[in-house]
Amino acid sequence: MVNVFLLVLVVGGFTSCMPKDEIVEVVNNYQLRKKPGDEYFAIYMSFKQDGKEIAEPEVRSEAIFDGTFEPLNIQEVKNSDMMFILPASGKKYLMDGFSGTLMLEGNPFLRYEKDNAGGLYFVTSAGLYFMANVQGLPSKVDQYYRTGTRKDTFIYRLGNKWGVYQVLVKSGISVFQSPALRYIEILPAVFDKIRLISGDGAHHFVAQRDGKWQIYDGWGRRRYLCVGVFDNTYRLNTYSPNAAGERNVTNGYIKNILSIPIDSQEKYIPYLRTKCTYSGDNNVGIIRLTTHNDKYQSFFTAGDDHSIYSLPWEDEDVNAEYHY
Repeated sequence: MVNVFLLVLVVGGFTSCMPKDEIVEVVNNYQLRKKPGDEYFAIYMSFKQDGKEIAEPEVRSEAIFDGTFEPLNIQEVKNSDMMFILPASGKKYLMDGFSGTLMLEGNPFLRYEKDNAGGLYFVTSAGLYFMANVQGLPSKVDQYYRTGTRKDTFIYRLGNKWGVYQVLVKSGISVFQSPALRYIEILPAVFDKIRLISGDGAHHFVAQRDGKWQIYDGWGRRRYLCVGVFDNTYRLNTYSPNAAGERNVTNGYIKNILSIPIDSQEKYIPYLRTKCTYSGDNNVGIIRLTTHNDKYQSFFTAGDDHSIYSLPWEDEDVNAEYHY
């Protein structure tokens, strides 16, 4: 009987002296936890009741972290108070406090910066990650430009090719739901150069592929610039050589667009009947046209390039809304 009692004392004393996990609580039961013998911390999810663990914690990452953290807390990024910077041997990772997973596809970031429209993006060795509050964009890109408007246009580069995503507004399925915002692909990343022409009723693209320049409307559909033979007004159209009352002037229009100097600031372009501002470089640019107060003075028919006509969303289970 005495021997059993001594054995219990020995075992109990040994158990109390066993090394314990080192724990740093982060948020929502997510922890940085270092196991005995490990050099670094890993992300874990703990399961607690009344402040006590009731099950074995679940590992969510490799053990690479230093064991400190700080909230991102940047005004421009929604829910950034629930994003946490985790240092790891001189590198910095970003953790989502809602899911306990690493953001930026698990890549450490070098820094974060503001883009040409004031949005925030993270620079990693794998590419750039735009911190959009709207879903739908590719996970990472090599370079991009944005219009920064409510209906944001995202012109991006993957490798040496350019493409375009556009914010789409889809109506809620019922009157009790708010319209949903989502980026959709307008032009795939197959183009050598792209110009977005916007403002004063315009919203379309002049893009080069395999050495040939063409016009694409705001939905990425091939278009021609036509002028009315009788009314002398311009519009994007699906030109047919046999069409009555219109003439194809696409080549002349593209030539004038490409002649607008890079870094132009409010430069008057007689052909377009307004001032133009060019932001970007020789490969990609956003050309903004100064809007006329009287839309009938605009280059395009009544101030509209017809990009929003015949929207191609018949197969969608919700209505599309798309207005500039």
